[in-house]
Amino acid sequence: MTVKNRPPVSMTSPPSQTLSERSRWLLPIASIAAIGLIDSAYLTYKHYAGGLVGCSAQAGCDDVLNSPFATIGDVPVALIGVCYYALAIGLAFSAASGSAKSKLLLKSLSISGMAASCYFVYLQLAVVNAICEYCMLSFGVTSILLLMIWLGRRPLGGDARPAPRSNYFVKL
Repeated sequence: MTVKNRPPVSMTSPPSQTLSERSRWLLPIASIAAIGLIDSAYLTYKHYAGGLVGCSAQAGCDDVLNSPFATIGDVPVALIGVCYYALAIGLAFSAASGSAKSKLLLKSLSISGMAASCYFVYLQLAVVNAICEYCMLSFGVTSILLLMIWLGRRPLGGDARPAPRSNYFVKL
C-alpha cells in the first residue's frame, strides 16, 4: 500500500473564495436594491416638489402619500427608504469584497427593512384603506432582497465546494 501526500487542507474552515466567486450575488442584490432606490428617490422628489404621483386609476397613491403615516416628523418615509436602499447597495459591495461584518449588517438590515415594509403595508390596508403602487413595489423589492440574502444559494460568501474527505490518497 502506497500513501501519497497531498497539500494540507484545513478541515476546520472552508477555503476562501475569490472575489469573483463572492461577487456573483453582488450584481443581483445591488440591482434589485437600485430599483428600490429609484422608487424611493422618486417618491422623495415628489414629496418635496409637490404634485400628484402618477399611479393607475384604481390605486390610492396620493391618499397614502398624503396620509399622516407618510412622514415621521418632517422626514418623508420615502427618504428613509432612499437611505435603506443606498446602505444595502454599499453593504453588498463591502460583503462581496469579503467583509464578514458587512454580511452580518446586510442580513440585519434586510430583516429590519422587511419589518418596516410589513408595517407600512398594514397601514395601507387597515388604516388608510388605500394602496400605493410605488409602496408595494418597495415592499416587493425588500421581500426579494430578504429572500436573496437569507435563502439564496450561498449569497455573498460561504463555500459551495464540498469539504475534502481526506488529506491523503490511498493507492492499493
